[in-house]
Parts: sequence; structure tokens; C-alpha cells
Amino acid sequence: MPTSCGLCAQDVFFFTTFGGEALSLAAAKATIHELRDRRVPEYLERQGAVLRDGYNVIAREFDMAYTRAIGAGCRSLVSFDAQRGDPLEMKSLVQQELFARGILWSGFHNLSFSHSDADLAQVLGAYRRRCRC
Repeated sequence: MPTSCGLCAQDVFFFTTFGGEALSLAAAKATIHELRDRRVPEYLERQGAVLRDGYNVIAREFDMAYTRAIGAGCRSLVSFDAQRGDPLEMKSLVQQELFARGILWSGFHNLSFSHSDADLAQVLGAYRRRCRC
């Protein structure tokens, strides 16, 4: 009696769409080496902390205890206290003002390795500017 392995080899045609494709594996390996060698996670945590903590400093300076940035350095979220107003309305106002200052924003900071100190300064400067309304 044939084993199940032998049965598959003889009677079952088995394949996967990308079964022989190794380019993605090579790209993944190269990316992992790049992330490790250039210390990308540490960079994102450091840059993200500057942005997250900078937002919180600005909120305190403007006596806005109802908002803060929370989360990991690489992806922090700006939150608003619902007891001070509708969080969605507050988020929409911040989004509108940042868009007007050239910052694409959707309620969080999602960093990449390409974000420089100058980029962070630009974002924090946009947060610091007074509302146009």
C-alpha cells in the first residue's frame, strides 16, 4: 500500500501560484538586512518620540490638557477627551489646519525611515501655529 506522500506524488497534481518564485524571498531578506544594519526600528522610535513628546509639550504650552499623543514612537495617535467636546470635530479641525499648512494627517503620526529632523520640525511648527478660524 502506497504512503500518503507517495500517493500525492503519483496521483495528485499540486502547485502554488508562486511556488518557484524566489525574487520576493530575496527582496525580503535584503530588506530585513537593511532594517537591521541601518537600525531602522531604533531610528523610528527615536524620531517618533520627538514628534509624540513634542506634540504633548505644545498641548501643555497652549493649556490644552484635553489632547495628547499616545503610543509607540513609530506610530502615535493623537487623542481628544470627549468630555471637552466631540473628538471627531476636534480631530477634523486639526486635520483642516494641518492640511492648510502642507501636512497630510489623519489623527496619527506614521513615520518612515525617510522622515528627517527637518520634517519633524515642520510638523511641530504646524502644530504650534494658531488656527486660521
